[in-house]
Amino acid sequence: MHGVEPYRSSVSTALARAGIAVVDAAASAVRVTVLAEPDGHWRLTRREREVMERVAGGETNREIAAALGLCEKTVRNHVGNIFAKLGATHRAEAVAHWFGIRP
Repeated sequence: MHGVEPYRSSVSTALARAGIAVVDAAASAVRVTVLAEPDGHWRLTRREREVMERVAGGETNREIAAALGLCEKTVRNHVGNIFAKLGATHRAEAVAHWFGIRP
């Protein structure tokens, strides 16, 4: 995908400045260790916040579904709703927005 790597690099840099360490920026789902609290001003439902916290922690949809006792499709729907509310197109961008980072 053209243009993804430079964006990931800028997201990784912005996350690092905010105290969030990127563990594997080359993976399709960027895994991060969360060292900061989310901005808190997003209008996510309680369940969406639970899912987003796990997305920010680097969990896959399958891992989130197992942890929260949900179907993987339900998690996928929550992630889609979260992306729409945060104005994100992929996980790294959603995490950046969640922490108030605009790369």
